[in-house]
Amino acid sequence: MEEQVSTSLLNNWVGKKYS
Repeated sequence: MEEQVSTSLLNNWVGKKYS
């Protein structure tokens, strides 16, 4: 569960950073 949340947050962060 924690891994899923971390991955989601990371994906969102990366997406915003390299949007």
